[in-house]
Amino acid sequence: MSTISMSLTRRCLHRTAGPAVTAVHVSDSREEIAALSQAWRGQYKSHPFLAHIRLRHIVSPYRTLIPALMGYMDDLSERQPGATITVVLPELVPAHWWEQPLHTQTALRIKAALLFRPGTVVISVPFHLERQPEQSSDASSAYAGSERPAR
Repeated sequence: MSTISMSLTRRCLHRTAGPAVTAVHVSDSREEIAALSQAWRGQYKSHPFLAHIRLRHIVSPYRTLIPALMGYMDDLSERQPGATITVVLPELVPAHWWEQPLHTQTALRIKAALLFRPGTVVISVPFHLERQPEQSSDASSAYAGSERPAR
């Protein structure tokens, strides 16, 4: 499980969520589902709050995320009519403005799909990606601490 996912899960759910918290994972790969389940359980010791969060896997062919998620939410609404469903979405914020188009914008697509769904609250949690240290353009610094190649 990535550090980003764990950090966001802790921030988003630890203090803000009520007693019925479910993390939802949509995948087309049973191997990926098994790996995530194992990683989730492996985090219980260092992140005890995860033991109280149900991890729900949805197998969706062809990685159709939005229809699978909407179907799951419709099922929840049928089982608990009138309940408000809160969706917490992590949103990656790249270090540079020009990196924004390089990301898949999945959170934006999910927000758009949920915009007019009654009884649904969407919370966006920005996760700022750190800037990488800039490389010096000086050719001599590229070999600092090591021998220069022979010419």
